[in-house]
Amino acid sequence: MEARVRALLRRGQCGGANEICLGSLSVDTVGKKATVGGRALDLSARELCILEVLIRNIGHVVSKGQILEKMYGWDEDVSENAIEVFIHRLRKKMDGADVSIRNIRGLGYSIVESHE
Repeated sequence: MEARVRALLRRGQCGGANEICLGSLSVDTVGKKATVGGRALDLSARELCILEVLIRNIGHVVSKGQILEKMYGWDEDVSENAIEVFIHRLRKKMDGADVSIRNIRGLGYSIVESHE
């Protein structure tokens, strides 16, 4: 609970109401862009969508099914394995950030601030 309160407080320290922050990661939900320490991340639309879903749910585990619901329309048949590929790409692009995407085996994913 304490971590959740800290995360909510950090959100208020971002540039605007449409920006969600966690550590050095900032996601602009209206401008559809993300930065780490001021450095723009070159993300595909689907990678950005996953990142936005995760950062909107700080402190919670998000299942692959929940991510798929946000990413795709009803008419698209997409495997849950695609989520793993996008998560892998996101992790590589966020390498060196103080934020990481954790896999909670059998449940889904969570984005957390790294304390290394």
